[in-house]
Amino acid sequence: MRALADVCRLGLIGRKRQVRLVLVPFGACPCMREGGIVNHVSSSSPQFQDWLARGQDSPFAGMFLTYGTAFPAGATEDTLLRLYRPRPGLPFTPYVLADGRKVLVWTTFTPQQVDVDVRNPTTRSYLLRILDRLAAARVAHVRLDAVGYAVKTPGLTSFMTPDTFKFIDEITSWCHDRGLEVLVEVHSYYRHQVEIARQVDYVYDFALPPLVLHALTAADSGPLLTWLQHRPPNAVTVLDTHDGVGVIDVGADATDRARPGLLSPAGSSRPFMSIAAGRRGGQPETQRPMWTCTRSIAPSMTRCPAMMTATCSRGRCNSGRPECRRSTTSVCSQALTT
Repeated sequence: MRALADVCRLGLIGRKRQVRLVLVPFGACPCMREGGIVNHVSSSSPQFQDWLARGQDSPFAGMFLTYGTAFPAGATEDTLLRLYRPRPGLPFTPYVLADGRKVLVWTTFTPQQVDVDVRNPTTRSYLLRILDRLAAARVAHVRLDAVGYAVKTPGLTSFMTPDTFKFIDEITSWCHDRGLEVLVEVHSYYRHQVEIARQVDYVYDFALPPLVLHALTAADSGPLLTWLQHRPPNAVTVLDTHDGVGVIDVGADATDRARPGLLSPAGSSRPFMSIAAGRRGGQPETQRPMWTCTRSIAPSMTRCPAMMTATCSRGRCNSGRPECRRSTTSVCSQALTT
């Protein structure tokens, strides 16, 4: 296969090469890493529950984003439909305060994940206290989860806008002032990853797995080679995630479809359709080497000595089942042997 030959010439895989991954248990590494979700908190958190119970008398009043605080002058249908959300429907969930009043709380992901207002002084103080505690605990790296949705700007998509990049720069400055390095987690248009990489210490390379699968299933290594030319040197290799292998990072800009992605819509779906067809035909074993390749070649191609994969207590992830525990495993690529 031409695509596979191109990949081999890059030195990414060898026909008889065996790669051994040495897992680094969380906490065994002298450089501790912690994740910080800056977009939302749990609806069961003491802060949110206190606000529900006490309303404006709560010290956390103003910390949580509502329809009223996001759109004090109201919003038109066009304004609401312009919002970008990784779920169907609008990002609002009705909650009832103790005095009986109903409020529409901004919930980007699920009704149980309540968005915070990062412009509010109470929220900013809350985030700074968290960073102070992480620094005091000698944490070296902070992963900023869901930061792409953190800033809401009326009239815009409220995802990866200019205000988002300003906030990323601001919170990165907060971290650096405390000796913390920053890893940003954003599933987004591939050029956004390149832009963010200039502002922070590390970003995730979510584009790699689908591009490798595309190269093998479509005999087309062009998109993969194009990405390797743009790939930031401070990108952390991703093998897959607890949400599976996504296509957002290789597709067109979700907020502006005029900006093409590394793969066309048909190209983005090809690897998964091919593998699904093989399974329906009763030949899943013929497709397994393609998935294995995404794990075999990734360690050799990256300059960043770390990667992220996903593990599950049952070997696969189904977020709808509580018994299916999701986690990430940090792997040191410097421990690879041949």
